[in-house]
Amino acid sequence: MFFSSGCQNNTHSVRSQPVTKTESSSILPTTTSVTTTTTTESKPAQQSVKASEDLNTSSDPKQTVCWLVNNRFEKYLTTFSGFSGADMLRMSKDDFIQICGQADGIRLYNAVHLKAIAPKLTIYVCRDNKNVFHAIFLSTHSNMELLQKLSTVIGIPKEQVRDIYMQGPHSIHIHLNNDVISHIKEETMFNLEILQDNGNYVFLLKPTNK
Repeated sequence: MFFSSGCQNNTHSVRSQPVTKTESSSILPTTTSVTTTTTTESKPAQQSVKASEDLNTSSDPKQTVCWLVNNRFEKYLTTFSGFSGADMLRMSKDDFIQICGQADGIRLYNAVHLKAIAPKLTIYVCRDNKNVFHAIFLSTHSNMELLQKLSTVIGIPKEQVRDIYMQGPHSIHIHLNNDVISHIKEETMFNLEILQDNGNYVFLLKPTNK
């Protein structure tokens, strides 16, 4: 009886070990599989949304759907699910109005055909004669717009900037009014010097050829 009891205990012990290993090994692959699947599925979704930021003639139907979502036209996903970018761009305003109604039709047409407005003037500005330039895009020849954008780049509140000057011949300081700005050549490079005047700042743009 004593020997038999020992065999039973050994047998029980031997059986319990495989069960424990089997349960442990079955859990690990399942966890790994779920993690891998989640990672694999999330990447293409992000890439497709990025690729659909601009709707053009080469956009496929999947990119068109993503573009509709990004531009808040989700309720028309079913309607335009089979449309490519070329299909959307070929549609007239009346086509969109007929499908989506007047308000949404006009809004969707304008969004599809929206084009970025080209700047009237582009200049490049650096500080302290460094080699890193900031591109300044002006939609108007306005010294107020130039002041706003220079202040943002430099990090000085525009309220603390008294004026903007450009260095001219013989190092004279030319007041940068709207008329002078309209005569600045496209893609001119400037070195920006910041002067102090009674607690305020003055921006001095010095043309540079580097």
